[in-house]
Amino acid sequence: MMDVIGAGIIVEDINGKILVNHRKPFVPEGNKWGVPGGKVVGNRTTLETAIIKTKQEVGIVVSENELTYLDKFNYLAEGNNVIFDIWIYKINTSEPEIVINTDGHDAYKWEEPHKLFQQKDLMKGMYSILEKYLQLKENN
Repeated sequence: MMDVIGAGIIVEDINGKILVNHRKPFVPEGNKWGVPGGKVVGNRTTLETAIIKTKQEVGIVVSENELTYLDKFNYLAEGNNVIFDIWIYKINTSEPEIVINTDGHDAYKWEEPHKLFQQKDLMKGMYSILEKYLQLKENN
């Protein structure tokens, strides 16, 4: 089993909906929904990876000081041990226009986190990520 280090960002609009991408069938965890993010490559940090992947995948540019760290998540996906850092970015508009990168994704949507949590077609780590995110929202 291989360790895969990755990172992503929960993009939240002013109504509390979050952005998820639908992965194309041929990519890892294909036909699943997940937040913008991906695997760390080269000498990048998880934070740099999260920011770069969010810009690449959905066209949203964020800076470090706009992010709130949620947690580090460990889960198994496709025979790998995934270690995934997640940040939260609150965008000050409602459902902004997204420019999706169609190399690995074929759709996106803004959804209420509790409704997402009930879906059966999320990427493996999304359930624990959403659980922690929803707990945070309840406590604030």
